[in-house]
Amino acid sequence: MSTNQTNVTVLTDDNGVQREYAEVKRKADVGERIKIVNRSDREDHYNNGDVLSVVSTCSAGLFVESPRAGVWHSEYTVLEPTSTVIIDGVRYREEVSA
Repeated sequence: MSTNQTNVTVLTDDNGVQREYAEVKRKADVGERIKIVNRSDREDHYNNGDVLSVVSTCSAGLFVESPRAGVWHSEYTVLEPTSTVIIDGVRYREEVSA
């Protein structure tokens, strides 16, 4: 039996609400958040586990805002927001009514 498990990162948004983000292995777009998961030996501006915002992209990688640094595509996963929020330690799934 095959299991497709997704890694999840929990971040607090601007409203103080914790939200789960799925870690997806794909090229990031400007404005997205990434998580460093495979830091190369050449870079010392960030570490595995750091969450950074993308300010520009190129064929080999991308640039992040703070610290201002270049990141190879092989070093990160993209953080995609999910519908799961955490309030007072309890997980809730947001639903949109039709």
